[in-house]
Amino acid sequence: MPSRLKILAPDYDYLALNRELLVQEFSDGVPNFAESPQNLKLGGDVRLAFPELVGMEGIMMDILAGRQISFQLAGIVRADQHHTAQAPDHSFYFDLHICHHQDENENYLILLFKDVTERMKLQQKLIQKSNETNLLLSALTHSKNYGGAEGAGGAGGAGEAGEAGEAGGEKFKLELLRNTDYTD
Repeated sequence: MPSRLKILAPDYDYLALNRELLVQEFSDGVPNFAESPQNLKLGGDVRLAFPELVGMEGIMMDILAGRQISFQLAGIVRADQHHTAQAPDHSFYFDLHICHHQDENENYLILLFKDVTERMKLQQKLIQKSNETNLLLSALTHSKNYGGAEGAGGAGGAGEAGEAGEAGGEKFKLELLRNTDYTD
Protein backbone atom coordinates (compact mmCIF):
# COMPACT_ATOMS: atom_id res chain seq x y z
CA MET A 1 0.00 0.00 0.00
CA PRO A 2 1.15 3.59 -0.61
CA SER A 3 1.24 4.66 3.07
CA ARG A 4 4.79 5.94 2.56
CA LEU A 5 3.34 8.74 0.37
CA LYS A 6 2.88 10.97 3.42
CA ILE A 7 6.64 10.90 3.89
CA LEU A 8 7.35 11.53 0.19
CA ALA A 9 4.75 14.29 -0.24
CA PRO A 10 4.30 15.98 3.16
CA ASP A 11 2.30 18.94 1.75
CA TYR A 12 -0.31 16.62 0.28
CA ASP A 13 -3.02 14.36 1.57
CA TYR A 14 -3.58 11.19 -0.43
CA LEU A 15 -6.15 8.58 -1.29
CA ALA A 16 -5.47 5.21 -2.96
CA LEU A 17 -8.01 3.54 -5.27
CA ASN A 18 -8.13 0.12 -6.88
CA ARG A 19 -9.23 -0.63 -10.44
CA GLU A 20 -12.92 -0.49 -9.43
CA LEU A 21 -12.40 3.02 -7.97
CA LEU A 22 -12.93 1.71 -4.46
CA VAL A 23 -11.06 3.42 -1.62
CA GLN A 24 -8.14 1.31 -0.36
CA GLU A 25 -6.44 3.81 1.93
CA PHE A 26 -6.43 7.53 2.70
CA SER A 27 -4.54 9.96 4.89
CA ASP A 28 -6.14 11.68 7.87
CA GLY A 29 -6.74 14.99 6.07
CA VAL A 30 -8.64 13.62 3.04
CA PRO A 31 -12.13 13.89 4.64
CA ASN A 32 -11.60 17.68 4.79
CA PHE A 33 -11.51 17.76 0.97
CA ALA A 34 -14.56 15.53 0.41
CA GLU A 35 -17.91 16.99 -0.63
CA SER A 36 -19.55 14.22 1.40
CA PRO A 37 -17.07 13.08 4.07
CA GLN A 38 -19.62 10.66 5.52
CA ASN A 39 -19.41 8.71 2.22
CA LEU A 40 -15.62 8.37 2.35
CA LYS A 41 -15.13 4.79 3.55
CA LEU A 42 -12.57 2.06 2.99
CA GLY A 43 -13.98 -0.16 0.27
CA GLY A 44 -16.47 2.53 -0.78
CA ASP A 45 -16.86 4.13 -4.20
CA VAL A 46 -14.75 7.31 -4.25
CA ARG A 47 -17.29 9.11 -6.45
CA LEU A 48 -19.78 9.20 -3.58
CA ALA A 49 -17.42 11.45 -1.60
CA PHE A 50 -15.91 13.32 -4.57
CA PRO A 51 -18.61 14.01 -7.20
CA GLU A 52 -16.14 15.84 -9.45
CA LEU A 53 -14.77 12.38 -10.34
CA VAL A 54 -18.08 11.32 -11.92
CA GLY A 55 -17.53 11.24 -15.67
CA MET A 56 -13.75 10.99 -15.30
CA GLU A 57 -13.67 7.19 -15.20
CA GLY A 58 -12.11 6.95 -18.68
CA ILE A 59 -9.28 9.31 -17.73
CA MET A 60 -8.63 7.40 -14.52
CA MET A 61 -8.57 4.05 -16.39
CA ASP A 62 -6.12 5.54 -18.93
CA ILE A 63 -3.85 6.60 -16.05
CA LEU A 64 -4.11 3.17 -14.46
CA ALA A 65 -3.29 1.47 -17.79
CA GLY A 66 -0.33 3.79 -18.44
CA ARG A 67 -1.88 5.49 -21.49
CA GLN A 68 -1.89 8.82 -19.64
CA ILE A 69 0.67 9.92 -17.04
CA SER A 70 -1.54 12.02 -14.79
CA PHE A 71 -4.41 14.46 -14.60
CA GLN A 72 -5.00 17.56 -12.48
CA LEU A 73 -8.07 19.51 -11.44
CA ALA A 74 -7.01 22.90 -10.12
CA GLY A 75 -8.88 25.31 -7.89
CA ILE A 76 -11.75 23.10 -6.73
CA VAL A 77 -13.84 25.04 -4.20
CA ARG A 78 -15.60 23.69 -1.13
CA ALA A 79 -17.59 25.27 1.66
CA ASP A 80 -15.51 24.97 4.82
CA GLN A 81 -17.57 22.37 6.66
CA HIS A 82 -15.73 22.94 9.93
CA HIS A 83 -16.51 26.66 10.21
CA THR A 84 -19.89 27.04 8.51
CA ALA A 85 -21.68 28.04 11.73
CA GLN A 86 -19.11 30.75 12.46
CA ALA A 87 -18.50 31.93 8.91
CA PRO A 88 -21.14 30.59 6.49
CA ASP A 89 -19.53 32.22 3.44
CA HIS A 90 -16.07 30.83 4.17
CA SER A 91 -14.76 28.47 1.51
CA PHE A 92 -11.47 26.81 0.73
CA TYR A 93 -9.76 25.70 -2.47
CA PHE A 94 -7.70 22.68 -3.35
CA ASP A 95 -5.92 21.06 -6.26
CA LEU A 96 -6.45 17.39 -7.06
CA HIS A 97 -3.73 15.46 -8.87
CA ILE A 98 -4.39 11.90 -10.08
CA CYS A 99 -1.50 9.55 -10.86
CA HIS A 100 -0.58 5.86 -11.01
CA HIS A 101 1.24 3.78 -8.39
CA GLN A 102 2.33 0.17 -8.56
CA ASP A 103 3.02 -1.67 -5.31
CA GLU A 104 4.22 -5.28 -5.55
CA ASN A 105 1.84 -6.68 -8.20
CA GLU A 106 -1.06 -4.34 -7.53
CA ASN A 107 -1.87 -1.16 -9.49
CA TYR A 108 -3.42 1.82 -7.71
CA LEU A 109 -4.66 5.24 -8.61
CA ILE A 110 -3.33 7.85 -6.21
CA LEU A 111 -5.28 11.04 -5.66
CA LEU A 112 -3.17 13.81 -4.14
CA PHE A 113 -4.91 16.75 -2.46
CA LYS A 114 -3.29 20.11 -1.70
CA ASP A 115 -4.94 23.08 0.02
CA VAL A 116 -4.38 26.13 -2.22
CA THR A 117 -6.77 28.51 -0.46
CA GLU A 118 -4.21 31.25 0.17
CA ARG A 119 -2.98 31.19 -3.45
CA MET A 120 -6.51 31.35 -4.84
CA LYS A 121 -7.57 34.17 -2.52
CA LEU A 122 -4.47 36.17 -3.45
CA GLN A 123 -5.17 35.55 -7.12
CA GLN A 124 -8.75 36.76 -6.67
CA LYS A 125 -7.53 39.93 -4.89
CA LEU A 126 -5.05 40.66 -7.67
CA ILE A 127 -7.75 40.26 -10.30
CA GLN A 128 -10.09 42.51 -8.28
CA LYS A 129 -7.40 45.21 -7.94
CA SER A 130 -6.59 44.97 -11.63
CA ASN A 131 -10.26 45.37 -12.52
CA GLU A 132 -10.60 48.36 -10.17
CA THR A 133 -7.51 49.97 -11.72
CA ASN A 134 -8.87 49.42 -15.23
CA LEU A 135 -12.19 51.02 -14.25
CA LEU A 136 -10.37 54.07 -12.82
CA LEU A 137 -8.21 54.39 -15.92
CA SER A 138 -11.30 54.08 -18.09
CA ALA A 139 -13.03 56.82 -16.08
CA LEU A 140 -9.95 59.02 -16.40
CA THR A 141 -9.81 58.48 -20.16
CA HIS A 142 -13.52 59.21 -20.44
CA SER A 143 -13.22 62.45 -18.47
CA LYS A 144 -10.15 63.45 -20.50
CA ASN A 145 -12.00 62.88 -23.79
CA TYR A 146 -15.15 64.69 -22.66
CA GLY A 147 -14.08 67.88 -21.02
CA GLY A 148 -11.08 67.06 -18.88
CA ALA A 149 -8.97 69.57 -20.80
CA GLU A 150 -11.02 72.62 -19.77
CA GLY A 151 -10.17 72.30 -16.11
CA ALA A 152 -6.55 71.27 -16.58
CA GLY A 153 -5.21 73.96 -18.90
CA GLY A 154 -5.40 77.27 -17.07
CA ALA A 155 -5.32 80.50 -19.07
CA GLY A 156 -3.49 79.24 -22.16
CA GLY A 157 -4.93 78.42 -25.57
CA ALA A 158 -6.69 75.22 -26.52
CA GLY A 159 -3.48 73.46 -27.57
CA GLU A 160 -1.80 74.21 -24.25
CA ALA A 161 -4.85 73.01 -22.31
CA GLY A 162 -4.87 69.69 -24.17
CA GLU A 163 -1.16 69.14 -23.56
CA ALA A 164 -1.49 69.98 -19.88
CA GLY A 165 -4.49 67.63 -19.61
CA GLU A 166 -2.53 64.78 -21.20
CA ALA A 167 0.47 65.32 -18.93
CA GLY A 168 -1.78 65.44 -15.90
CA GLY A 169 -3.55 62.27 -16.99
CA GLU A 170 -0.27 60.39 -17.41
CA LYS A 171 0.93 61.61 -14.01
CA PHE A 172 -2.38 60.48 -12.46
CA LYS A 173 -2.05 57.01 -14.05
CA LEU A 174 1.47 56.61 -12.67
CA GLU A 175 0.39 57.73 -9.19
CA LEU A 176 -2.60 55.41 -9.30
CA LEU A 177 -0.44 52.42 -10.20
CA ARG A 178 2.19 53.32 -7.58
CA ASN A 179 -0.39 53.68 -4.81
CA THR A 180 -2.46 50.58 -5.56
CA ASP A 181 -2.17 48.12 -2.69
CA TYR A 182 -2.37 44.55 -4.01
CA THR A 183 -2.28 42.94 -0.55
CA ASP A 184 -5.80 43.81 0.67
